[in-house]
Amino acid sequence: MPHAPTPFQCISPADFRYWRKDVAQFMSEEGYMGYLGRVELALSSALVNRNICPASCAEEIERAIPQVKAEDVYEEEGRTHHDINAYNNVLGRYVSLSTKRFIHIGATSSDKIDTANAARIRDCITCAIIPDLKRLVTELIIQAIRHKDTPQISRTHLQHALPSTFGFSLLKYIGGLTDCIISLEQLVDGMPGKMSGAIGGYHSFSVFIPSPIEFECFVLDDLKLKTGISSTQVVLTQRMQRVFNELQNIAAVLADMGDDFRDLQRPEIAETCEPFAKGQQGSSTMKHKRNPITFENAVGLWRVIVGHMATLNLCQSSNHQRDLRTTAPLRTVGEILNYLDFAVARLTNVFSRLQVFPENMQRNLKMQAHLYGAEAAYIHLALAGLDDANGHVARVIHESTAEAGTPLHTMLNADSITGPYMIGLSHDAQQMIAGPDVHYYGLTPNLAETRARECAELLHLDPDQINQGITMTI
Repeated sequence: MPHAPTPFQCISPADFRYWRKDVAQFMSEEGYMGYLGRVELALSSALVNRNICPASCAEEIERAIPQVKAEDVYEEEGRTHHDINAYNNVLGRYVSLSTKRFIHIGATSSDKIDTANAARIRDCITCAIIPDLKRLVTELIIQAIRHKDTPQISRTHLQHALPSTFGFSLLKYIGGLTDCIISLEQLVDGMPGKMSGAIGGYHSFSVFIPSPIEFECFVLDDLKLKTGISSTQVVLTQRMQRVFNELQNIAAVLADMGDDFRDLQRPEIAETCEPFAKGQQGSSTMKHKRNPITFENAVGLWRVIVGHMATLNLCQSSNHQRDLRTTAPLRTVGEILNYLDFAVARLTNVFSRLQVFPENMQRNLKMQAHLYGAEAAYIHLALAGLDDANGHVARVIHESTAEAGTPLHTMLNADSITGPYMIGLSHDAQQMIAGPDVHYYGLTPNLAETRARECAELLHLDPDQINQGITMTI
């Protein structure tokens, strides 16, 4: 079958621009051939266990599996026009005739395809995606604790909201990723495979296996996979769909992070900046630019993943026991894993060297500091007995010169309705209203560290690595 002779003649950018070695070992065609071999070996081992073939059969197959190359299988498929028959034929070249007759015996194509896919997707997520995600979360936690006391204005609807800290703002991504990782670990732990033959009714295995369901369990146990509640000619799609939905959730957290930090790098905000390498250029013509390329790339890859997920969603339906309409789309799921891992790795690198500008955060915080006490004011005035305190504080702000910089507490003290109640407020209450940029942070500094460390414990991250990272100079 024809294929691109070099990566740069490939069509998908996953094969050259975004290629991830750790993902490719599982999700490439060579990786796939290896997992088809594992399924065949598990089948032959089960046959040996049931005394249907001698142990030498499984031993021969185990030695033959590494010799099966994707290129040879594709060449054979050009003759057979059937991928699994092609694989079986190539494998059969490396074993004796007495062993060859037991290759694939009783199985249907999807017994191998769906089971191999379940095993390799699980292993890719467990061995590559999740460890990389945990490295990213570690870097975020280090930044959160390092900057737990770094003042920053929070923003809602892109408007200044309440005084907060930069460390607290990072909990949004730390918490989101932690929740997704825990869910993903649980989902992949229950990945189902099958060895139940055509249409999933154990017809073929019933011919020569006294207990075909137990036989299937033996095969799947060898691969550390579960037996599904039921199957047709294919493994039911619901578990796999939930796994990829969770991967999409992770991509969405990364995109949210990308949008936020892209915004923070705007020159008029300039609170953070991704590192800029020696020789790096931000424009082909405007040499002064330092673009947030990694953050924008994370958003772009999320959009690609969402597109792939739309296709994957269409694969939940299969007419009756099976059809081939899902075959082509399912061959692309490795790209979802590849694009996600690429984004994770790049963001990890950025956050390990993120430039943070506390002086700019302080400058931005001061821009409307005279107004941030509005929330504390209406609560204290209501508790002091003022009816409709919320409305009166809003009235004072909107009818006054607040936008010109007059302090809120000054206006409230001068107002005929709120003034008498302001006089009776405690010193602490007065400070919250008059100096919110100093006295109105809620629990944000404490939460930045406690919640970050809670997430580290949930993910079993190395506390020593985190503590060393906090004190490290970038």
